[in-house]
Amino acid sequence: MTIGENIAQRRKAADMTQEQLAEKVNVHQTMIAKIEIGRKVPGIYLATDIAKALHCTLDELVSA
Repeated sequence: MTIGENIAQRRKAADMTQEQLAEKVNVHQTMIAKIEIGRKVPGIYLATDIAKALHCTLDELVSA
């Protein structure tokens, strides 16, 4: 599973929209969408912020 797929799965499990996640990590919703479909890879700082917003570790987010 890719990091984007992990983010999408965890976001949906948290009953959160892409827009809500984007607001929590201070990016535009389109950035979250691109990450989830694999068109963009988040940098370490953004990935860390996403992990915090989704209540998981960075390791859990990037592991397949």
